Amino acid sequence: MKRFKAIAGFTAALVFCLCLTACASGAASSVASTSSASSADASASSSTSASASTSAEKPSKPLEKQSLGPYASGTHHAVISIKDYGKVRITIYSDQAPMTSELFCNMVEDGYFDGKPIHTVLDSIYAEFGDSTGVDANNYRVKGEYSDAGSRNSLSLNSGVLAMGRTADGKQSDGSTIIICIGNLTYLNGKYAGFAAIDEGMDIIEKINEQASETKGEGAILTDEKGKITNPDDYPVIEYIHMID
Repeated sequence: MKRFKAIAGFTAALVFCLCLTACASGAASSVASTSSASSADASASSSTSASASTSAEKPSKPLEKQSLGPYASGTHHAVISIKDYGKVRITIYSDQAPMTSELFCNMVEDGYFDGKPIHTVLDSIYAEFGDSTGVDANNYRVKGEYSDAGSRNSLSLNSGVLAMGRTADGKQSDGSTIIICIGNLTYLNGKYAGFAAIDEGMDIIEKINEQASETKGEGAILTDEKGKITNPDDYPVIEYIHMID
């Protein structure tokens, strides 16, 4: 009987030791985990402090300005070749609309406008070239750089000025459509981003405008009441646009 009690006591002691060991191990693991979390928090806090310090020393650029490249400032030049008509030379005033100008120039270098038509000619008001299908509408967006969208742009929409189309909400420009002012559209100042102007070749645009205003005869370009050219075979086509500088 004493031997049985001794064995029972030994067994109970062994179980207690095992439980104690397990508890100690769990506690150690918990402490280690807490320590790691504390270290991570300290590291994150240190990193946040460093970032805050850096930001305080050198404010970061607005998000929309971070990716701007060489075409976002100064003046640049390009030539637009219109099949069967000739070449139009333009100057791009990037300081007036940095993001708009950068988008246009990048699209030119990507060859986006090559082969695209002048698809709209509203008599003595404006012409449009670019995507005639509407498929690309809003795919080439940039913040609207005109007063209605909260930006300054002093390039008035006079005859010969190029402006970028805009999205339906009026807050962004849409690079898939470029507007050429045929008349003086100063009443639209602040509603579209003007970014360039024709230096040479305005007579070519005026010739296209004259043909679009005719209803019959050789060379007539038929349009609907909104200026859309009704027969795709009549589209004046942009052969290419090349950046000069």
